[in-house]
Amino acid sequence: KAEPIAAHLRALARRRRKYETLARAASQLADGNEEAADEHVLNVASEQTEQRKSEYFATQEVVWAAIDEERRSRSEGGSRRTGFVYIDRALKNLRAKTMTVIGGTTGSGKSSLMLAMAINQARRGMRIGIVSCEDPEAVWGERVYAHTLDESIGDVDDDKADRASREAVKLPIHFAFELGRPLNDVLRAIRHLVRKSSCQVIYVDYLQAIGDPQ
Repeated sequence: KAEPIAAHLRALARRRRKYETLARAASQLADGNEEAADEHVLNVASEQTEQRKSEYFATQEVVWAAIDEERRSRSEGGSRRTGFVYIDRALKNLRAKTMTVIGGTTGSGKSSLMLAMAINQARRGMRIGIVSCEDPEAVWGERVYAHTLDESIGDVDDDKADRASREAVKLPIHFAFELGRPLNDVLRAIRHLVRKSSCQVIYVDYLQAIGDPQ
């Protein structure tokens, strides 16, 4: 019984090496380095037996799909910029299928910065989702008012709040409120924002407020 299991594990290891090498080839091609990409592909080919040639050529489709995804992600990177030069320079713009974590002490302005980035992106036509794990809708309303009016929250009276609210609803920003809820609920809210509202960037505020049933 041990031999079939060992053979299966060897096959899995071989497949893993192959796909890791092909992923490196895709990255090199996306960077325009065809010579290095060819070398990676040849390394894969050299490991293939005659019986596995068809499997090898089938994986070329995986390579080209990865290349297309990488190029599409890079081309969209400019539209995902946050609007803050130093942040965009450090992050190389937000990219698809990545997660960026911003940390800071209580009251340091994490939520305010996040909302400012979201508004900058929404004004460029991006569909933005915000999942709040700590603050209710009223708090976010005040924040949106202040950002839209470019004033501190304490200076926003009822008339200004009404005007800011009318402007805010024009922005393609969609909220989900999962206050203190466990991770599965937060993930469900993220999926809903993507599927229902086609959000291209999702912000979660904030990770430590996600509930832990245990």
